[in-house]
Amino acid sequence: MAKAILKTGKIIVKFIIPLFILSFICYSAYLLTIAKAHTSQFKENLAKEPVWKEQISQRDKNSRVWEITKWQEEIDPFTDELNVVEVKSIVREKGCGICYKDCNDSWQITDTSWKETENGFVMDKANYSLEIGKTANSYLYYNIDGEALKLRADSIKISDGQIVKPFASIESNVNGHIDSENNNKLIYPNAFGKGIDLEIEALADGFHQNVIFKNKPVLPKGFDFKNAEITLYTEINSDCKESINATVKSKDDIKFIKSKNGKSFISHKFASSKILETTKGGKKTPFTEADKQITKVSGRNYLVESLKYSELENAGLPIIWDYRNVSGTLTEDQEWYADATYHVVSTLTLDTGVTLNIEPGTIVKFQRDTINGNYIDAWNGTLIAKGEPYSYIVFTSDRDPNMGEIIDTNPVAIGDWEGIYVNTSSHIEFCKVGYSNSGICAYASAPGDITIKNNIVYNSGYYGIMASSGEYAEGNLTVSNNLIDNVLYYNGIYVDYFYPIVISDVNILITNNTIKGSQSFLNDGSGIFVYNEGNHTAVIKNNIIQNAAYGIYSYGPSTENNNAFYQCTQLLESGTASPTDVNLITSPFDSNTYLGSYFLNNDPCGGALLVNGGNGNVSNYYEEPNNWSIYTVSGSDHLINSYASASSDIVWQPNFNTCDSGIVSMGYHHPRVDYLLLPNSRIYIIGHTITIMPGVVTAISSEAQISGTRVISNGLASDRIKYVSSGVAKAGWANIKYRAIGNGSVNISNVESEISFCDFIALGYGIQGGAINNPSHDNIFKLNYRGLQSNKAQNSIFIGNTIGMYHAFGADFEAINCNFDRNSLYGVYILSNSDVNYTAKNCIFTNTGTAGIFEYAWTKPSSLIEQYNGFYQNTRHKTFKRGSQYTYNALSSNDFSGQPYIAGTTQINSSDFYDEWEDFEDRFYLPQDSNLVDGGDPINGSMWGYTTDPTTITDPENAEIDTNRRDIGYHYAVSDKDINWNWIPDYCEFWIEESGGPPFDPECQGIKTSDFSEYTENLDGQNPGWLYGMPPTCGYYLNFTATINFDDSEDHNCGGINNNPQYGSIDFNIDLPRTYLMSMEVVGTTEREDGSNLDVDVGKIYLDEELKIYISGTDENKNDCSDTLGHNANQCPGRSICQDEGHVPNDSFYIEPGLHSIKIEAYTGDGMYNHNVHFYFRIYIHNPE
Repeated sequence: MAKAILKTGKIIVKFIIPLFILSFICYSAYLLTIAKAHTSQFKENLAKEPVWKEQISQRDKNSRVWEITKWQEEIDPFTDELNVVEVKSIVREKGCGICYKDCNDSWQITDTSWKETENGFVMDKANYSLEIGKTANSYLYYNIDGEALKLRADSIKISDGQIVKPFASIESNVNGHIDSENNNKLIYPNAFGKGIDLEIEALADGFHQNVIFKNKPVLPKGFDFKNAEITLYTEINSDCKESINATVKSKDDIKFIKSKNGKSFISHKFASSKILETTKGGKKTPFTEADKQITKVSGRNYLVESLKYSELENAGLPIIWDYRNVSGTLTEDQEWYADATYHVVSTLTLDTGVTLNIEPGTIVKFQRDTINGNYIDAWNGTLIAKGEPYSYIVFTSDRDPNMGEIIDTNPVAIGDWEGIYVNTSSHIEFCKVGYSNSGICAYASAPGDITIKNNIVYNSGYYGIMASSGEYAEGNLTVSNNLIDNVLYYNGIYVDYFYPIVISDVNILITNNTIKGSQSFLNDGSGIFVYNEGNHTAVIKNNIIQNAAYGIYSYGPSTENNNAFYQCTQLLESGTASPTDVNLITSPFDSNTYLGSYFLNNDPCGGALLVNGGNGNVSNYYEEPNNWSIYTVSGSDHLINSYASASSDIVWQPNFNTCDSGIVSMGYHHPRVDYLLLPNSRIYIIGHTITIMPGVVTAISSEAQISGTRVISNGLASDRIKYVSSGVAKAGWANIKYRAIGNGSVNISNVESEISFCDFIALGYGIQGGAINNPSHDNIFKLNYRGLQSNKAQNSIFIGNTIGMYHAFGADFEAINCNFDRNSLYGVYILSNSDVNYTAKNCIFTNTGTAGIFEYAWTKPSSLIEQYNGFYQNTRHKTFKRGSQYTYNALSSNDFSGQPYIAGTTQINSSDFYDEWEDFEDRFYLPQDSNLVDGGDPINGSMWGYTTDPTTITDPENAEIDTNRRDIGYHYAVSDKDINWNWIPDYCEFWIEESGGPPFDPECQGIKTSDFSEYTENLDGQNPGWLYGMPPTCGYYLNFTATINFDDSEDHNCGGINNNPQYGSIDFNIDLPRTYLMSMEVVGTTEREDGSNLDVDVGKIYLDEELKIYISGTDENKNDCSDTLGHNANQCPGRSICQDEGHVPNDSFYIEPGLHSIKIEAYTGDGMYNHNVHFYFRIYIHNPE
């Protein structure tokens, strides 16, 4: 009898439920054979330094690409000799204007150093050029693509609205010099008189004109402080009418628009005019922005920048007035993929309307720049950095040795780069930000919400998260479930929402954040600082704050409650402590730091006080509460720290005991990890089976393994099993090394193992070992050293691995309907020394570093069947090697190819691949006019329940799945629906057909029944019964059959039926963490023990003894259809709700969180007594959202 625990709440069934696991029923019987499992031994060869080689042909204005070659030692699987092999990776260098075209139209590396000439200074190795004389009053000649602009700093004036007085004028006798510490900067000291310098700094993306006030400007006598305005004049010779007409003050960019060949274009652009102050530690921090306009005075054009004098009152000296002329921005949308480390070497500015979309798992490293503060500027564009649990997007210093490729070996330090600047259109989630100054900075300059959630900010200089508003901010600010550790100077979370004009539409919520290990108490900093306008209230609750001068500093109205403080000098400033606050006397955090030091402990004076100590139900804060943990992995059955073996079968289930439930617990919540294998540990099941249930998340450390004679790891389409490197699972600044050779693996050695609907992320080997009869299917292998070794794969994705599939043993292997994308060396690598039969068909190979398919004939070639595959943008599509001889790109005539196109195949291009996806998980869909649709092997029919069309996912009720000749590449499972009512998810039926069994053979379906009295073994260690639960998303139905005794204990009369009915009932308890929707359908055949039909007329469901559902065996016209109800439910489509005699006409009902009793009753009008019959029905538990 099948056994399973898939637990969100608990369903304790007090009757026998011979339940089958959906993922286990999709195979036919298998022969028991043992395949050879070989574990390669390897380590990085440190004797040879990595070699960096630029791919010069891939240069463009904003990019350089580097291929890195490293060497590692591997034991040859045939000779057991030590070989040294090459491993390649990619670093993509990014920065606005980092390359320019020379006079030969070739891309060269930008160098913005000033050079002194006989007449002055020049900078001419960039996308623009600058030339200026030796003295401060010289004209600056600014040229972009032949379009010249002549500029000259002129004067500073002060006005009170009526009178304008000169304050300072440019000096004619001040000579400039190149800064000895920064040759990109030209300095004219005292250019406007004593104490006011002029600087011109050339950067790759444009130049800055800075006016440096070493002393605060003094108002002329009689000027009103509040009304006074200070203005900076820069002379411009421009014949651009559009710019000259820009006479209204604005903070918007001023664009110089010209025409050429009948087309308008932007020749120059003056961007933000920022005012920076000098703060503690010498940090230059922007605190306001000047208005800009073009004004004509005495026939001359001037760029006039103006600022209220009062805004300088409290600024730290020196003050830098910086206007920026932009020549380099990202002007087109970009996607950054996790297969490479991205190295940002200069500030990356997104132009208005431009989107930068970053794939989960991507590592972005910033070149150290403590002068200009290297950063991503998405204030005008859109940054979509939407990571995932266990696939965070990382932003860090290029000196960080623990993340991505090693770029700069100098010591990493806080403040190496500036931060991430976003607006209301951006999305920042599941990101890790380290060693910056300002972490995540959000600016609301227009209507729209800002949500910053589920991020980790570590080792930050001034802020962890900063959010501010412009005058026209209109929307909500939510800062939720972020972990901030070690802010050196100021505030963990800093909110400045003082300026919105539309006050009533701005709401601020700061909840469930943990701010830990900050040193801000040294500088009177705060864990949370909120500065908001008096007409709207900030809500601050459920947070944990440690080590701050002020736990919460609120300047403006706020509601503060249910917050926890530890080692704070003062809990609150400008507020009254709430009685629901907790001032801890011991640390709230667990001393077990395997997955980070941020989980709650059970100390009665520490973390235990914070459990269920928050404000509101956990389901109001977390969409899937059972995916969020407050406790770390513990216990010998979940924490594997040695070489462990077992002498019986083992079942691993989701460990919801680590999760929050009921009232939300305070502080940051962690993505759930159920099992953790520590370094060099191993769970080894000799001669037995280890079963991994849907939804289980296992973190595997370096050199650790899961090994079993038989591994059953079958997830569900909407409840996948995950195996992840412990580095990517840790909360904190853990070592994230993708494609690392020493990371752990899943090892199998039995042909009856089953692997489906699993994710393998950042492991050494995703799956290794002997071949199994059942093809692994519907799996995702991402960022592993090797995804799958020596096994079959169908309908799977291999993305960003060093090698997608690797085969080195004499057996039959196959890759069917798989996508291989951005694997750095090979999509498929075949190493053959004997009769190896390998089939690759209906697959897509794209963006492979060396070859899509590589066959190395060690002693003799394999029997390779390669056809109906698509190849696009691979270095080589296919390579065969024997000895020292290579054969390239010998493709089948049934193949598809592009970039390069191989003669004899069908040509494809970018339009054959779906390119309008919303997130990275959607990007493997095909457009319906693609050559790859219906282009697969004609002997392969449809994949029932699968699709390559995204519209079928959004509308599964009307899904048109792949019903003709099979589409090439990976197919998405439409849903867990069972449209034809055969108790099998539709996508599972495809695998029944593929495995050779009849599509609806009950033996394949695993339908069984059993008497409750015979069931003496269970999975929960309690009294006999069945413990069953729903997956966390609660998007599934519960299928079960029940053996119940009908008797005549109750009569029934409904819809004209009164046949001395027989009665039976079953009941169970259910414990739910949130609100769900429940419904029931009668779907199965009923029969007497002698096999004859038995009518079931009525079904009822009671919740806590209250009748909720009453299903009658009549149709909508009260016609008796009880004869067909159980036998063929489709013939009674209404299965209408009995509405006479005051019965409850519900077809579904809501169940609130908590423990409830459920009772199900069934009636039959058959008139037979005391017969055991099978009453098949289905309960649906829905997520009401």
